[in-house]
Amino acid sequence: MKIILHIGMPKCGTSSLQNFLSSSEFYETAKLNRIGYAAIDLNGDLLMGTQLIKKASESDFGYITSCSATDISAFDKTTQKNLLRSIASLKDGYDTLIFSNEGWGINPSHFLNNVFLSSKELRVTILGFVRPQIEWLNSAWWQWGAWTTSPFRRWININKSKAKWYELFSEWKKKKWVENIEIKLLTPDIVADLNTFLGLHLDSNRYREKLNKGLPEPILRLYQRNRHLRPGPHNSRIDFILSNHICFDNNTSTWIMPSDFSKALIEYFRDDNKNLLSVLPSDQQNRMKIDDLWWSSEAYLTRTIRPLRARNLKAVELEPILIRALEAIVRLNDELKTNKK
Repeated sequence: MKIILHIGMPKCGTSSLQNFLSSSEFYETAKLNRIGYAAIDLNGDLLMGTQLIKKASESDFGYITSCSATDISAFDKTTQKNLLRSIASLKDGYDTLIFSNEGWGINPSHFLNNVFLSSKELRVTILGFVRPQIEWLNSAWWQWGAWTTSPFRRWININKSKAKWYELFSEWKKKKWVENIEIKLLTPDIVADLNTFLGLHLDSNRYREKLNKGLPEPILRLYQRNRHLRPGPHNSRIDFILSNHICFDNNTSTWIMPSDFSKALIEYFRDDNKNLLSVLPSDQQNRMKIDDLWWSSEAYLTRTIRPLRARNLKAVELEPILIRALEAIVRLNDELKTNKK
């Protein structure tokens, strides 16, 4: 049986992908092609099919993902054997199983050579999507760093090694049970890219809408001024709830990367990016070569740098969001009444 481990990377369209994989649309079509999406829970049990779809629909995030690398590393031998047995029992209905967790990619050390995937019955492909590191770090700051007590530059310097994509993939490649590694540059339609990779033909439009959309700056500033809304780096539930019920305009992450810092980071990643370029397929190589976002800090000079600290908000910024929030409350009220009938 073929196993596809989608390992992220974080902030590289993973939520859109997992939302798609957790949908009934994917389940019904993929099953006809003997492809399935499964999630490993904290007990080492498999969740898939209609049970997974139901749980995803009940989740604030809109998807179900496998447990963390830390949790998997803690599985004892009995749990690993039982998990392998569960996977093997699916071979009559599936040729390919997909597992996904965006945090796996930066934690290759948690997947040791004695992990359950080392079974000779499994052929494991590592699948990862990457984007230019300066953009990634800017998004990562608003996802995690902004909600810590760490100063901006210090946080970036501590976490920048997590974006050395080639170095990370090299660690995955060393694992004896990994048969193949597929590295893909993130595009505006990661779901369509996955469909092509799997040989499926499914509509990706409604999942594309969720790709890499940062929350509007006024929302981030409200978080900063009212920290109970976003008390810590892993309290992102509110982000998904708002995005699911309020139709924001197209948004990109509020840009806070100073030009001198961007220049230093470009140089920090340059050798790793050259190595990454050398292992990409030819079509991906061409795209990466001509994309200055990988190679030059000047590519970011047109972006307006916003303040790091919380600032006062103007009524003109808040009014459109407030209107849409009120509309969402009315819509949810109507849906609640309809469901009670």
